[in-house]
Amino acid sequence: MSQQITSSNLVPATESKNIVMNVLTLIIKKKWLDEILSGEKTTEEREIRPKTIKKYATIVDLATGKSYDNYDDLFAEVKPNDKGFDFVPRKYDALQLYAGYETGRPGVLVEVKSARCIPFFYEDDNSPVWDEYNGQNVQMLHIEYQLGDIISKTNC
Repeated sequence: MSQQITSSNLVPATESKNIVMNVLTLIIKKKWLDEILSGEKTTEEREIRPKTIKKYATIVDLATGKSYDNYDDLFAEVKPNDKGFDFVPRKYDALQLYAGYETGRPGVLVEVKSARCIPFFYEDDNSPVWDEYNGQNVQMLHIEYQLGDIISKTNC
């Protein structure tokens, strides 16, 4: 789930600014939240599945430069080509990370310094991992967010 947050309530009143942030909300385990708070964990990774790609990345047809939000739109318009496709991370300013689903759960809003889409490869022969989606082969990916400063904490 992505949202926009106005950060005027995240900075001291004397420095109040109306900055709109693009924020992705994710659930993590308490252990990982604690490691992010301590600075031990500096990245957050998620597997990109065909049904969740819209949340994490856009697909760029390298033959035309056109971007697609999901595989269904891509398959409806694009024929296979020898140029291939690139996966570009969606731009998020911050991740809102919560430990679990309970009321009163701890959470942290943390800056995203950078993000990259990384394909999965088989260890034995280093070939790409493919999955089938609606009769088409799609490359399996994950996204890695490089975490920056902690912007705010909730119930920590």
